[in-house]
Amino acid sequence: MVPRRGLEVALTDDTWPVVRPVIERFEGRTAERTAGAFLIDGQPAESYTLGQDYFFVLGDSRDDSADSRTWGLVPCDHVIGKAVVVFFSCDAAASSSRCERTGKTVSPCR
Repeated sequence: MVPRRGLEVALTDDTWPVVRPVIERFEGRTAERTAGAFLIDGQPAESYTLGQDYFFVLGDSRDDSADSRTWGLVPCDHVIGKAVVVFFSCDAAASSSRCERTGKTVSPCR
């Protein structure tokens, strides 16, 4: 799932831990889980449509990074820098570097 503006996310027990903080912190709405329903601004809802673009951010030390796995999605307007070049790329499965990617420019999104 690419968390983008206009994406409709089904509200389930699986998606709620990810979607609720986004709805409350960045979309400015209230979100509540009751015994029988999900409530957005006090109204029952089965889904929520994102109002802006988000990123899932990963740290450069997969096993020891505080990143979106810790603090959730990041709104696009919170990003203050951009990636421009691949500094280093590693293939963990093969335990080797991917030299052909080093120094390559990163394609801009949108």
